[in-house]
Amino acid sequence: MVFRQGKKDRKTVSLRGFTLLEIIFVSALALMVSTGVLLSITSSGYAQARSELLFTADMVLTSSSQQALRVPYDELDSLAGHEQVGLNGFVFHLSTTVQDLDEIGVSGVKKLSFEVSWEDRLSKGSRGRNVVRCKSW
Repeated sequence: MVFRQGKKDRKTVSLRGFTLLEIIFVSALALMVSTGVLLSITSSGYAQARSELLFTADMVLTSSSQQALRVPYDELDSLAGHEQVGLNGFVFHLSTTVQDLDEIGVSGVKKLSFEVSWEDRLSKGSRGRNVVRCKSW
């Protein structure tokens, strides 16, 4: 192919394909998009697993506090202690304490404190709940 520019003849070769700069630009753009999609999928999975962990920890606390409501007042001290609870593939450490609240001037009131803690590949944490029971008159 010959183009005329003024008095000079210039021969050009027909260009086919992409330049190296275009290939690098498209590759970088594809890498950024795929990285964003991968991070989005990963964070979504982590959030779902974390939500399941917290929900299961709340189930352990609810079960323990409901059990404390069924135990007679005079036997509440037997609930104090530490135990390991496995539920839905998670392992929790449940700590239960029983405290007499006589220092506030009222006799026959006990406070039960439940604390569930965990440590796994996702996170390390704890949650707690309190139940106050009064002696029947």
